[in-house]
Amino acid sequence: MKPKSLLALTFSLICLIQAPAIAQEATLVDFSFGLGYDNVSEGYYLSYDTISAPPESLEALRRATEEIEEEKAILKFGLRKDFADHSRFSVNNSFSLSDLYLRNILRIEWEKDWLKLSNQAELKTIQAKEKVIYQTDYFTNNFDLRLKARLSPTTTLRFRNDLEYTEYKERSIYAYDYYLNRTSLGLDTDISSGGFLHLSYQFSTRRVPDSTLIDYDRHFLDLSFDKYFGWETLLRLENELDRKTFSKPGGVDDFWEDRFTFGLSRKIHDRFELLFRNEFEVLSYDVEDEINFDYFENRFSAGLEYELSDGLEVAGEPEWVTFSSLKRDFQDYNYYQYAFSLSLDLSRSTQLWLSLEDKFGRRNYKSDQNPFYTDYLLNQISLFLDAELGSHLGFNLMLSVDSEWHDSKEDNLTVFLISSELIYSF
Repeated sequence: MKPKSLLALTFSLICLIQAPAIAQEATLVDFSFGLGYDNVSEGYYLSYDTISAPPESLEALRRATEEIEEEKAILKFGLRKDFADHSRFSVNNSFSLSDLYLRNILRIEWEKDWLKLSNQAELKTIQAKEKVIYQTDYFTNNFDLRLKARLSPTTTLRFRNDLEYTEYKERSIYAYDYYLNRTSLGLDTDISSGGFLHLSYQFSTRRVPDSTLIDYDRHFLDLSFDKYFGWETLLRLENELDRKTFSKPGGVDDFWEDRFTFGLSRKIHDRFELLFRNEFEVLSYDVEDEINFDYFENRFSAGLEYELSDGLEVAGEPEWVTFSSLKRDFQDYNYYQYAFSLSLDLSRSTQLWLSLEDKFGRRNYKSDQNPFYTDYLLNQISLFLDAELGSHLGFNLMLSVDSEWHDSKEDNLTVFLISSELIYSF
């Protein structure tokens, strides 16, 4: 089915279902425009001994490699109608234009107590081919169906199916057309006082018309249990089992993955909370090689969260990670990592939301014979900000800086990402 056909079918279904709801209660329309700035860059160390280039050229490469910088104009439109039968219909469109890209995202949604239908279509075209070499125009469409049934006062059954289609103007090994369908069935139930159980199964399948070798099927099972002990203690247990099989011969890239998580939080004071988390993961490939090999990883963290005031929290959390190959041939990849995270979260109703985290530590490989990796110091900084600057003016920011300083300087790496918008709404 072509993209236009998918979009037309979705719109027709939503309008057909929505037609009986003629008793309108409220209509909200909003329009906004603004400016945005995005920057994505990757910097790494380059040795004079390996590249015959002038020093000034190497310095430019050190500062920013594969950098994409974009200043864009943004237009947004939204329409929402609430009806007397407790249903809701909405249309949202976001359009942005820069010297690099043209983007348009259209989302149509209809929701009732037990049913939700939505369709999101996105079109992106490259305006400057000479600046964005490795990308191409694409269109993607996602149709999402969700059903909910209350089996009893304490038990809810959920069904979801979403179908995604993506088409590229110029195909390559990294940009290929595909269909992806995900179907899931979930059960949520209160099994005792303060206890909550969640069980879900998802089946996904991807089909690539130009290369059936990268078609895959995926089975995913998720089981979790939450238990409150009074008001001060929460216990969380979760197990995720994942099976993914490709169409490649001989089981290449096929794997089993199991992840078990234990979490415990306890209030020790009105403003202090202790947090413990341990995640154990085992991954096993049907066919092993130096890229895909069996391993287990254990990640343990213990932190303290302190509420400075209403809406303002700070936290500190040490973390310890061990990674081990399950086969002797690949034990040169084994490592342990220790790190410490500091975070701050601030919320002031709808006017301000801020989340800031800095994680720093070190990773040590247990062998000096590793052909791909060396020991390094790490620092990961993330910042999310959403603020109202006035009755009609808003600003949001996302910032990420991920740095690695290796014992071998040739492996040093810094990945920088910033995305921001300044929006005026009517």
